[in-house]
Amino acid sequence: MEQVEIKKRISLFIILWCVANLIHTISFVTFSNGISSLEVIRISILFLCVAQLIYKKGYYFFLPALLLSSMIVIRLPGSVPNHIFFEGIINITLLLFASYYIIKYYFFNLSIDQIEVKIYNTIAPFIRFSLVVLYFFVVLHKLNYDFFDPYISCSGDFFSRILEDFGLTNIEIIDKFHTNNYIALRNFSIYFAIISEAIIPILLLNKKLRNIGVLYGILFHIILALHFHGGIYSFSAMIFNYYLFFFNNKTVDTFLHYFNRRRFTYIVIAVLCLIGILYGLIPTDPNTLFLRSTTKLLFIGLIFFLLYAILYLFIFLKNFTSIKSLYDSEKTKTLSFRLKLSTGLVILFIFFTGFSPYLGLRTEVCFSMFSNLQTESNLNNHFFISPKLRVFSYQDELVTIKSSNIEYLKFYIEDPNTKLVPFELDRIVNVNSQDFYIDYEYRGEERKIERINGVVSGDRINIYSNLVLSKFLTFRPVLVKNKCQH
Repeated sequence: MEQVEIKKRISLFIILWCVANLIHTISFVTFSNGISSLEVIRISILFLCVAQLIYKKGYYFFLPALLLSSMIVIRLPGSVPNHIFFEGIINITLLLFASYYIIKYYFFNLSIDQIEVKIYNTIAPFIRFSLVVLYFFVVLHKLNYDFFDPYISCSGDFFSRILEDFGLTNIEIIDKFHTNNYIALRNFSIYFAIISEAIIPILLLNKKLRNIGVLYGILFHIILALHFHGGIYSFSAMIFNYYLFFFNNKTVDTFLHYFNRRRFTYIVIAVLCLIGILYGLIPTDPNTLFLRSTTKLLFIGLIFFLLYAILYLFIFLKNFTSIKSLYDSEKTKTLSFRLKLSTGLVILFIFFTGFSPYLGLRTEVCFSMFSNLQTESNLNNHFFISPKLRVFSYQDELVTIKSSNIEYLKFYIEDPNTKLVPFELDRIVNVNSQDFYIDYEYRGEERKIERINGVVSGDRINIYSNLVLSKFLTFRPVLVKNKCQH
């Protein structure tokens, strides 16, 4: 690819990355308990992204924003949302390569143009490969019995929730249709989700059908974002950013034609200001889904995302004069998926992360979002991946919390069908600095752990852990009667 085209793609990547991170900030900043250190980082990224969108030239604001974004995942590798962890892996990889070539720039007289070409030719195949791997695990984890059960499937209530959350069931004809076709609608939601997530990467990998794959992906992720759950439209914004690496040159030019205008930057800033004003003016109502203190900003951000998504879709379609032109393979170049050794190792890490639940390792942050997947103890529900694959023992046993004065554990006490693995219990014991007690059941025995005057005593389960494992190994609550959880 020519150097001029690479410069354009890097420029567009930075713009789309900044918009996606603006949306991440709106999605994950709630101010529910004051301003946390994580929210300070998010707000700092927001200001840096706005500055980058205004200035556009150079990387003076983008690189610090990239560093701060990477710090979130480095600091909380087992506690961030799935897509933020995935984006973090890419951000960290990009940051390392940028650092490596900056050193070469200063000590080996490498030009900026040469650095941009080398970084793009390394990162572009890596991001394409990573995105296909992400879709692979999203589908793989859903291949379980509970996901296809319309009564408990995470995807089963997708369209029902959209109708209910936006008040459309208050319209008599819609409510009647919803009631009369309740199970059919849930089944449609299930198959719509898994077929879409399976077909998008296949289309992206096909030279002739790639543009159709991008178009279908855009439409699917816009629909997905309508489900009112924290982080979903943030996930869609991230995906839109990475679709850039499947664009042809004409599409990149069209996006830059719109996004390089000052008007676009001013509109983004005006909308962000409007979001702040609306957040302050709209009253909080704990009985209204969209107006609760923890979701009001999330809802306003959803409107911002939908405006951006419609613009993104409009610009993409501007390149094609007909349906036939979408699959004109003569104008679509073959994309490279060739990995270097270093990026190949990162891909292996992504694979390892995705396979973690089946190996007996972490069940949180492993790309299993909304999948109903269970691998703990004797609860494995996957169609064909056997629990015999489990080589680590972290998921072998379960703990039932009977009583405790720790606020976090009330969730487990109120529902005896919700259990946790011993590693999580050990983490809770280690992180609590106040005096506490925990009565729990393990292997059919009643046990107790307490902390009195700073000294922990009682029946602790012998679990191997250290600082690194405690950061990376995180486990979901185990729902014995499987229900949907993110």
